[in-house]
Amino acid sequence: MNISEVLNNIKKELHNSIDVVSRDVSIGDVDIGFIYLKSMTNSQIFADSIYKPISKMQGKVDLQIVKDVIQAKEVSFVSKDEIIDKILGGVVIIALSNSEEFIGVDIQEFLTRTPAEPPTSPVIMGPREGFTEDIKTNITLLRRRFHSKDLVFEEENVGNVTKTKVVVAYLDGIADPKVVRELKKRISRIEIDGVIDSYYILTMISDRPNSILKQVGTAEK
Repeated sequence: MNISEVLNNIKKELHNSIDVVSRDVSIGDVDIGFIYLKSMTNSQIFADSIYKPISKMQGKVDLQIVKDVIQAKEVSFVSKDEIIDKILGGVVIIALSNSEEFIGVDIQEFLTRTPAEPPTSPVIMGPREGFTEDIKTNITLLRRRFHSKDLVFEEENVGNVTKTKVVVAYLDGIADPKVVRELKKRISRIEIDGVIDSYYILTMISDRPNSILKQVGTAEK
């Protein structure tokens, strides 16, 4: 099994979303690949409990030996058909070039903060979680509610000085491709020293920013 090809195919199926992370290591004549969603997993646990123990292995390498080396509680064998669902659930997938089966390690981490109801979106019933100032947390909130491989995140840096990360999130196959392309084009053409608030983006992507009628919707949850 060609590890680079396997990892690239999984990335394509997840639409090369910005939160998809892959790594690989070679031990003797065996290539080992890792792929997961950084928005759903604990990167420190991945490094300490999965990547380091495996990368230090010597001698014979096979699926069972690798599984035994991993320092995590929830480790299981995964079939090819289960890969995408497992990744979307916060599982790290491990592939070996000498095996057709995979290993799944559940180290999911849901970033949360003390529940706080956004002042602009009060509700009587239902969850009161709202978006925060941390972009990874916001991506995680969306991933938790849209367990779909078609949820795509694309990143753009805006601001000549601040280099603020702006993420476009959409469901491939549902969002109009023309609208998505036009939105990304407008964001990429923004010329400004800094973006301090989402309102800066809102006014610059609107057709008529000075109109008394609302051009673009906003939400905090």
